[in-house]
Amino acid sequence: GYKFNDWEQKGVPLRLEIGPNDIAKSQILTVRRDSGVKAPIPLDFSSLPTSTSTSTTATTPAAISTFTTSIAHLLDTIQADLYTRAKEEYDSHIVEVTEWDKFVPALDAKNVVVMPWCDREACEDDVKERSGRAAEPQDERAPSAGAKTLCIPFDQSRWAPIEPGKTKCPACGQDAKHWTLFGRSY
Repeated sequence: GYKFNDWEQKGVPLRLEIGPNDIAKSQILTVRRDSGVKAPIPLDFSSLPTSTSTSTTATTPAAISTFTTSIAHLLDTIQADLYTRAKEEYDSHIVEVTEWDKFVPALDAKNVVVMPWCDREACEDDVKERSGRAAEPQDERAPSAGAKTLCIPFDQSRWAPIEPGKTKCPACGQDAKHWTLFGRSY
């Protein structure tokens, strides 16, 4: 109900459910916020002291240790899954462009463009101006902001090697130095 929703809106990644049935089954039910998957974490409640027990050295630390280890592992799994999903989504929107006439349509499709670039400031300013102007007539709702360099990826091996004297910058025709990501800020 509303209590679950309230905590989910606050960003809590994991819900723990402990009810009479869970106690009877010696488990705690976990519910992942990112996927909704429910999974029980077994607990050893047999080591808990009872009201008639005179022992003060119960072995509950083992049950608590198992629980905390399971929760830590589950949170690490959630983080890894979220990162993987976001990385796949981002990578699916990186479009390789080697011709200027494909640059603006790729940006208009809300993609990030990677292209060979000459690394000149004048070229970057020209790309920003030309991509801003070119976007206007195609779609009234398209952002009119021009593209800008986002970064020079460290891993250049994802794309064809830059060949000096052969690989050209699609924006100005000069020799390209490296692959560079371009995009619009919204």
